[in-house]
Amino acid sequence: MTNVTFTSVSKAYGSVTAIGDISLSVSSGAFTTILGPSGSGKTTMLSLIAGITAPSSGRIELGGQEITHVPAARRNVGLVFQSYALFPHMSIFDNIAFPLRVRHLPAPDISRRVGEALRLVRLTGFESRRPHQLSGGQQQRVALARAIVFKPDILLLDEPLAALDRKLREEVRSEIKALQRSLGITTIMVTHDQEEAMSLSDHIVLLANGRVEQIGTPDELYHRPKTRFAAGFLGLANFLEGRLEQPNAIRGTSGDFPCRTSAGRLGRQVCGLLRPEDIRADADSGFVRGTIREVVFLGEIARYIVDTDSSRSFTVNIAGARRRLAEGSAVWLSWDPECVWLLPEEGGAPTLH
Repeated sequence: MTNVTFTSVSKAYGSVTAIGDISLSVSSGAFTTILGPSGSGKTTMLSLIAGITAPSSGRIELGGQEITHVPAARRNVGLVFQSYALFPHMSIFDNIAFPLRVRHLPAPDISRRVGEALRLVRLTGFESRRPHQLSGGQQQRVALARAIVFKPDILLLDEPLAALDRKLREEVRSEIKALQRSLGITTIMVTHDQEEAMSLSDHIVLLANGRVEQIGTPDELYHRPKTRFAAGFLGLANFLEGRLEQPNAIRGTSGDFPCRTSAGRLGRQVCGLLRPEDIRADADSGFVRGTIREVVFLGEIARYIVDTDSSRSFTVNIAGARRRLAEGSAVWLSWDPECVWLLPEEGGAPTLH
């Protein structure tokens, strides 16, 4: 198993800085996702690890060995592209065998390794087919088999599920996770899809404007984000802004919002995060009174947009609601004060535990 380390790595294209002064270490054997909006620098980071591009400054190590200026062909890295990048004129066997032939392995070894890779991705018996004869999900599994057949030190996934429909994405996502767990291979995925990152990752590296916003487990980034950007990018968020007048309430312009915290920040302006699923909506009593402006049925949940009497809005998610509240209904909103997370005043240096 191999770790990846960035030390003060920057990459600029002319006057545009794609990533700036990033230092981090990706754990051996873990599934790490580089997550961020378009233009945040995530694809640049993947290209630097793969050797497709070189950094403007800094040092990159793979398994304790510096690879900053090692050519891509000399890095033992498996890469899966969003577009699969399969050879259309080749059979599935030949597609998977290609990196082994480039490495001049004997024919018996090639046949054995291709067979093992096909078994891992559950495509035994598809050896003679061409890519166009397979579904999108099957083509993605062929791309995975080709990326692991030569036993790479690290597996890189570039938006691997973006070309699939939602149902197929969920199926292939489960297969990728099971494959990574069974191989124990260090895996780094790039995506802008928060759901993919949350469901697949051991750790998430959240990027914004070419810099690391936060690093942590999915649970840490979702429930204990360090910044407002992190809180808003990882799921829907209600922000409770105001002054912490006492340890159990944020006093805002639209009323008091119950919370629970230490007395260390009393008298200071704070911003509390309250997730939509942590809010209850009742007809009789609560903390905040409002009117349901919009109802969105999402199958497993119903989402309500509630306008309060103080001219602010809350987003509320209620699971398993067979009988939905009607638009225009008056409701009281309440929550467990423990569910309110006060965003830190200053985010510390990003670390990966």
